[in-house]
Amino acid sequence: MEPNATTARRVEKTVQGVRIVGTCILAAVVFGIVHDLFSVSVCKPYLGTYHPSIGTQAPVLLALGWGFLATWWFGAVSGLVLAAVSRVGPMPVLGWRDLVRPLAVCLGAILVLGIVLWCLVYFGTATVLQDPSKEADRRLAATGLMHAQSYALAAIATLAVSVWAIVNRFRALQVLRASASVP
Repeated sequence: MEPNATTARRVEKTVQGVRIVGTCILAAVVFGIVHDLFSVSVCKPYLGTYHPSIGTQAPVLLALGWGFLATWWFGAVSGLVLAAVSRVGPMPVLGWRDLVRPLAVCLGAILVLGIVLWCLVYFGTATVLQDPSKEADRRLAATGLMHAQSYALAAIATLAVSVWAIVNRFRALQVLRASASVP
């Protein structure tokens, strides 16, 4: 094999891995912005007061800023994990497009579950904290728990999509072996 073909294959493999990482960062940031738009709409102090200042108190800018700052790194780590399980080894590889649907399903589910948790905590504490002065506490507690749950579920989702990728690569390898053995 020519050295140029080997180099080209290595470059393409690297580019595909970078695309997976980039896809995961983009997905995480979009998720974070949507998540934080909900957060500032129900409890602006969560991002505006109880997080370090990002130079603004405008709700949309808080959501954009914190949506990016709080998630890009998680997307990068998840992307590195998913790039490795999708591309390394002798099995057929997966590209970034193969991961879009499972990532979207997981992030959509996490968003819905986060909003459900927020509602359960907020409305569930209404009977305990009936004093109107506790309204802000209920909103803050619900929003904080929603964020904690989202991080935990995102870690679980990374593992789930990793398992999905390995299983799909293994199945593709089985199909290749079966088709190679058929005369």
